[in-house]
Amino acid sequence: MSNLQLKLLLIFIGAPVALAARPLGRPWLFLIGLTLLVLALAIPPHPDQSPKERARNLARHLPFLGWLRRKD
Repeated sequence: MSNLQLKLLLIFIGAPVALAARPLGRPWLFLIGLTLLVLALAIPPHPDQSPKERARNLARHLPFLGWLRRKD
């Protein structure tokens, strides 16, 4: 299974699980769905990209880290 297929699988399973948690009355289900979505973000989209490069790329796009680096 390629990285892209695994990412899509985690997204298509994690999102409905997280959304179904409230109507089903199972708050722990939301955490499982959210964990699957975070794992999908962490998987490198390209086979030649290392997990360290992927983490650096994700951190660069997080808004709160940009606010911390700003020195106004």
